[in-house]
Amino acid sequence: NIGTDEVHSINDLAAIVSGVMGINAQMIHLEPRKEAKRVYADHSKARRIFGGTPQTSLTEGIRAMANWVKAHGARESSVIEEIELTKNLPEFWASVGRKTVPVL
Repeated sequence: NIGTDEVHSINDLAAIVSGVMGINAQMIHLEPRKEAKRVYADHSKARRIFGGTPQTSLTEGIRAMANWVKAHGARESSVIEEIELTKNLPEFWASVGRKTVPVL
């Protein structure tokens, strides 16, 4: 489980997740965080060391994870204060980590 070599936008990811969860999610675009605009995983080293080619597409992997969550329930995340980056973090993003996400 180390990502995908293909570039996917957050909108792509949200559409895949809502699709495999069987919900019609309403996307709300907030002010962007000051992070990298495009990131993806480069698996050339993993392929070189372990061999083989990708076996699972992003959609298939998310579907498997969604099925696991449906069967076992979501797990609560914890905040690790020593490594949390909060400088210049928009208030909404900070509230997500503190479990005060607004219900829409």
